[in-house]
Amino acid sequence: MKVNIVTQLVNETQAVAQQMLDMRTLMPHFNVSRMMAQHPELIFKLQPDKVSQQLLLLREELAGKDIDDLLQREPLMLTANLKYALQELTRMLPDKDPAEFLFKHPGMVLTMDEQMLGSSIDGDLTKS
Repeated sequence: MKVNIVTQLVNETQAVAQQMLDMRTLMPHFNVSRMMAQHPELIFKLQPDKVSQQLLLLREELAGKDIDDLLQREPLMLTANLKYALQELTRMLPDKDPAEFLFKHPGMVLTMDEQMLGSSIDGDLTKS
């Protein structure tokens, strides 16, 4: 775990507790503790109003799908640009149902930024 996240967790215990309660209220059938253990950086990234909007969008775009199951498998879908992901899936896989593909393979549609991955490229590529 990154030092800055540990520092925030230690220094902001009340904010962390409130965030956990807020997430449990928004997602009562979802294992928030597991998500926060796997992705502690989400504690400070997720905002209840945005999570609420994302949950509505997920339920709308993936109607009939178990959103709690999706989020348990890929919690970073709470921060994903869902509309863009579905548009790209439609473009790249015209013979597939984009909602079904996203539900089955959520990690494949997340960008590096959404996955919180840094680039493996280091340095200035503009210089030769």
